[in-house]
Amino acid sequence: MKTKSLVLILGLLVLLGSLAAQTVVDRPQITPIMVNVSGMVSMPGQYSLTIYNRLSDALRASGSPMIQDADPATLATIAVTPKPWQDVADSNLVSRKALRNIRLTRGSQSQEYDLLKFYRTGDLSQNPLLRDGDLIFVSSINQMVSLTGELYYPGDYQFKAGDTLESLIQLAGGLKPGADIAQIKLFRYDTAYGRYILQETSVPLSQSLNPRDRIIIPTDARISSARRVTVQGQVQNPGEYFLSEGMGLRDLLVMAGGPTSVADFGSAVYINRSMNEAFDAEFERLKTLTLGSMTSMEYSYLRSKLRQIRGRYALDIASIWEARDSGPELHDNDLIYIPEQMNMIWVGGQVARPGLVPYVEGADYRDYIAAAGGVLQGARFGGTRIIEADSGNWIKPRKNRDLMPGDTVFVPDRLEREFWTDVKDVLLVVTQLVTIVVGVSALSK
Repeated sequence: MKTKSLVLILGLLVLLGSLAAQTVVDRPQITPIMVNVSGMVSMPGQYSLTIYNRLSDALRASGSPMIQDADPATLATIAVTPKPWQDVADSNLVSRKALRNIRLTRGSQSQEYDLLKFYRTGDLSQNPLLRDGDLIFVSSINQMVSLTGELYYPGDYQFKAGDTLESLIQLAGGLKPGADIAQIKLFRYDTAYGRYILQETSVPLSQSLNPRDRIIIPTDARISSARRVTVQGQVQNPGEYFLSEGMGLRDLLVMAGGPTSVADFGSAVYINRSMNEAFDAEFERLKTLTLGSMTSMEYSYLRSKLRQIRGRYALDIASIWEARDSGPELHDNDLIYIPEQMNMIWVGGQVARPGLVPYVEGADYRDYIAAAGGVLQGARFGGTRIIEADSGNWIKPRKNRDLMPGDTVFVPDRLEREFWTDVKDVLLVVTQLVTIVVGVSALSK
């Protein structure tokens, strides 16, 4: 009995092993489909895609710059490379493809799709899945509507019957926060006069549009006039703030929570970014000149521009904070930066250990140079300059001039000159003097 049971068990194991060996994992096969694309595309023709591809994939395959340089023999089976939908929409608009009335013919039925609506709003109903034998036709744009102003994608858009101002604003990416929808203006082309005429100055979003219409969406002056200022550095709540009329510098600092315990008002920077970034034609001109072609005044101006911060307010922020009044009125795009108080003097140039040296009240520049290891051989100690942290000015050291935290002590090196260069310069000056003397003598005779 036991022998029969063992034989039965062995037989079952052999059978199961045989079945396992014959088991093959079936992988789903994706059957390709063929679609035909014609009209305003770079490469019209027949393409092999899948039932998982959509209308946008067929357009990308037939006109995407990514595959225009491919071998024509491989275009029928080339894989559709993913690309941001927005880039495709913009490139098709530029090339005047009518994305808003792409005709898809399937069997005996045809339907138009607004692919731009899919690109801009994500409406998937306008980007259907493809089927074998689909015929796609892309026409050209022949009627346009223009939208300008406070939109994310202003420009010319293909017109379709039934378009309203609201539907086209959606295609243009929507309104920006600063748009004044109460003052939208509509200009309509008058064929009798052959020019545009202002139709309405307060157009409702439900307004139906005509071909050639031009819509201007202005900025809300109440929003654009709001003063936006930024506080950075050592304040309790740094960031961007919008201020109302009459608010001053101290009001802003109070709104930002006031300075921290390590704030250094003495080294604070208060500038207007608009003026700081404005184009300076004279400064740009002087940068192109050589030193010998400048006048002394031009050279002095250039040095000041390079050393000092443009657009900086000449204010003592520490005194304004202590005075407990509102302070001077702020301007749009102002920036206040309050650094951390370090109580250091920077010693640079020809010293043994250039770097930061702790500030000591009453110490002069020589004390800081000594703390930095002293001057090196070849240093021009007599040319030492102090660079003021608050103004950027270079001044000569004086015994009665106290240094302040953040100042820089700079020790330059001795300029080396060639002996024959000095001789040549001396001879040139002597020759010019002799010429002048001879000329004056000849005139006097």
